[in-house]
Amino acid sequence: MKLKLKTSPSETVETQDELVKRIPQDSIAVNEIFYSIQGEGRHAGVPMVFVRLNVCHVGCKFCDTKYTWQTISHNKFYDSNSLLEAIKKLSLRCPHVCITGGEPLEQAEVLYKICKHLSANRLKVHLETSGSMLIPKEFDEVCHWIVCSPKKFFPPNFEAPIDEVKVLVTANQDLSKVRNFISKFRNKVWVSIQPIEPDPPVFGNPDGLTEPELIAYWDDVKEIRVREETIWLANRQKALDICKSTGWMLSPQMHKYFNIR
Repeated sequence: MKLKLKTSPSETVETQDELVKRIPQDSIAVNEIFYSIQGEGRHAGVPMVFVRLNVCHVGCKFCDTKYTWQTISHNKFYDSNSLLEAIKKLSLRCPHVCITGGEPLEQAEVLYKICKHLSANRLKVHLETSGSMLIPKEFDEVCHWIVCSPKKFFPPNFEAPIDEVKVLVTANQDLSKVRNFISKFRNKVWVSIQPIEPDPPVFGNPDGLTEPELIAYWDDVKEIRVREETIWLANRQKALDICKSTGWMLSPQMHKYFNIR
């Protein structure tokens, strides 16, 4: 069963380019802001406020936030002050803010100003990017931790030093190619190895499905995950083998095991 994005008669589906064009000056397009626990990478287990931005032209098949690609109601605009206020409302005790997406650097110019403002207010800004867009060197000045998770058809494009590289692993991963890829980063990076989990679930109901449609959707998800269990197990074993032979960090998506965002 294939489910299509639902719209009411008064709503239209925005494309990436249409969304970018109508972002107000000095603001960014935000999909959601929430307080949770970092579930992967070097800071797994650390409480953070997550700021998920809209817009991404990469379009990975295995992406678990596809609802940031085309938006209807999941779209709000924040400038530096309003974003800082929203973050503080979620947690006064948490100094860590993770800006993710989507692809955050689709909005790089304004995002830099916002990161600078957050950093000036003693927040530790974590930036997660695919590296498909240029990572300007200025971001090193305003970000506490920059994570690059490059995709196969989009070689990383960076000027700023990267703190962590997250490598997504399948069962046929060539370790020599991974080593060669890691060596291209100019500074010493923390390497996180993450097995690709087939068809990960999408939180919430971003497509505005009715209750029967949502139940049918989850039935489809369960069937898919049973069929692809062998693929997931093979990906997981390959990731384990790579970590044991290199000393790199295994980074399963812990938040999924705990069923949190």
